[in-house]
Amino acid sequence: MNSVFGMSLLNALVICLALPLIGIAVEFVCAHLIRKLTPAGAYFLVYNYLTIPGVMWHELSHALFAFVTLAKVNKIELFKPRNGSLGRVNFTPRGPYLLRCLQLSLASCAPVITGMLAVLGYMHLINNHSFSLPVHIILGYLIVCIVLHMTMSGADLKLYFKGIWVFFILFFVCSLFIFKNPDSGLAVNYTDRINTVIESLRNIAATKNK
Repeated sequence: MNSVFGMSLLNALVICLALPLIGIAVEFVCAHLIRKLTPAGAYFLVYNYLTIPGVMWHELSHALFAFVTLAKVNKIELFKPRNGSLGRVNFTPRGPYLLRCLQLSLASCAPVITGMLAVLGYMHLINNHSFSLPVHIILGYLIVCIVLHMTMSGADLKLYFKGIWVFFILFFVCSLFIFKNPDSGLAVNYTDRINTVIESLRNIAATKNK
């Protein structure tokens, strides 16, 4: 029981911290690469205007998660550059306190979640279906745009950490259910994935130590 409780706590903690870390890392790495690969002064144009679908996906993700969690979506600006911001979604949390916290955390990290789902969906498509070259180019362009904008701004991070404790409890309860039912298909699949990740990290560490 203690191991199940501990694994559930660790799993919830890792997921809650991974989402903002992924958003920060993606922005840092992508911004660095674009600055290296583009002429001086072209960064803003390339990162933002040439990837408008990603900007729109980012804002729609915020709006969708706010709407699904029953927050009131007041305004959506898919692409309206001003004061360093490319778009904007204004929503008002409503309902019980726990629900309002969930609305803040989920809506703020939405672009990271939908971005990862988009990447997985893209990988599934290209692995299981054959497309013509133009379709591959279009899909590749769209997924690059989405990945470039699966980020979290400073304002997003502030909102996320306001409601993170409810997010943590939600993941903890889900993890507890999975680990307490080790024979279920979901638990077996989840455990296999964790073991695969751990084994990969061990292989990387062993390679570096050689």
